[in-house]
Amino acid sequence: MQLVPASSVRRWGTVGSGKTPISISTVCPHCGEKGVFALGSAVDDTARMAVASTARCPGCNRPVHFWAVRHEQKPKEDKNNPAAVYMYPVAKNHYPNPEFAPDIPEPLQRAFVSTIEAFNSKNYAATAVCARRTLEGIFKYLVEEDKRDAPLARLIEQVKTSKDLAAPLTSLSHAIRDGGNLGAHFDMEKEPNEALARHMVELLDYLISYLYVLPEEIKKLEQSLGKSA
Repeated sequence: MQLVPASSVRRWGTVGSGKTPISISTVCPHCGEKGVFALGSAVDDTARMAVASTARCPGCNRPVHFWAVRHEQKPKEDKNNPAAVYMYPVAKNHYPNPEFAPDIPEPLQRAFVSTIEAFNSKNYAATAVCARRTLEGIFKYLVEEDKRDAPLARLIEQVKTSKDLAAPLTSLSHAIRDGGNLGAHFDMEKEPNEALARHMVELLDYLISYLYVLPEEIKKLEQSLGKSA
């Protein structure tokens, strides 16, 4: 099944004890077109703590199924109600939305989700532009607030000199920046394709994991080793 990010939900409703999407903006797993899916025929499966719904693609009219999964049979508050929304079948060549670590800034999360959504909707020029914007967000959060207005190339260099940013990651960052420039400017001979766009999304995912997820996981491991020592 495919995880549907909360940012893709256009409207929420309640069925039985579960909160569930009423409409979702996503890419059809059958025809590959992006559209707003109106969910209906909802059933609250309390035993499995999920609300099951079905929608038809506004383009090809084929059915798509959704599940809003929660942690409790009868939640007392909206937190983790639902904990996640899933879709089936999975879209072809779909890039999954990550489960973000809590310390990743929300604007940065939204920027990366927009990049993934552009890729999944097969708009590769927009993917390149969104990837560059996400990269800019990554580096803006790594410098002091009074230095965030600098151009992206300078931001990367500032971070390189002030933080322990390995040489391959610096090259990676500049590669994404160049790819974003390719998407932002019209060129009759060079245009972002699916392979380039996917590489950019994958490298952004790697960069975010390296800068935000890996340090936290290392801390957890060190704490665990300290306790067991």
